[in-house]
Amino acid sequence: MERHTQVYQTKSYNKKRNIYLLALLLGILLVIFLIAGARHLDNPLTNTEKNEVAVVPRESVAGKEPVVLENSPDTYTAGVDIEPGRYMVTTERGYGGFVVYEVGSNYPEISELIGFFADPHHVPSVAVTLAEDQEIMVYGARLSKVTFTPLDTVLLTELCTGIWVVGMDIEPGTYTVHSKDGRSGNLTLFDGDLPIARVLLGDGEGNFKKSEIITIKEGEIIRISNIPTVVFEREELI
Repeated sequence: MERHTQVYQTKSYNKKRNIYLLALLLGILLVIFLIAGARHLDNPLTNTEKNEVAVVPRESVAGKEPVVLENSPDTYTAGVDIEPGRYMVTTERGYGGFVVYEVGSNYPEISELIGFFADPHHVPSVAVTLAEDQEIMVYGARLSKVTFTPLDTVLLTELCTGIWVVGMDIEPGTYTVHSKDGRSGNLTLFDGDLPIARVLLGDGEGNFKKSEIITIKEGEIIRISNIPTVVFEREELI
């Protein structure tokens, strides 16, 4: 009887010891995981590699001539009717619709009413970067043609309607933004294809704001719609 009791006590002891060792091992692994995670967050190089988007320089527009697309309404293709590249799109007279679709889809990357101010939502110009096979639609009985003028890449503090890249068209930083003439429209900030901030700017009613403070980072995309010009005034950090 005593021998059986000793065997039972030994087995019970071994079981408790194994549970203790397993708990100790799991605790050690948890500590290692937490330390590794903390080092990852504190490593600026790791954060940079994870969060920043590489900005690919654009080709020079030196020597390129404006291109006129007419016979509205019609659809054109970059790489066939016009060379891919960076352009400022304008019209000399009239007004109508101007749409640039995402490559391989029916979703509009840009959709604006371009022309002179016959309507509050008309804009005089649109900045666009055309990729190979991207489709462009120009429509409207009063819009006979649009001109694509090659657009050089310089750092600006005023951006017109269109799409802009932080780090190429404007410096990263914190800015107060406002519509230059009070016209109402949207400023949307993208991280890749993901919208991360949207501001309704202008003198309109409801959620529209006359100004707003935003922070923009290298590689992010700014899309301005319906506003002829947005002014970016840099905020000085104290």
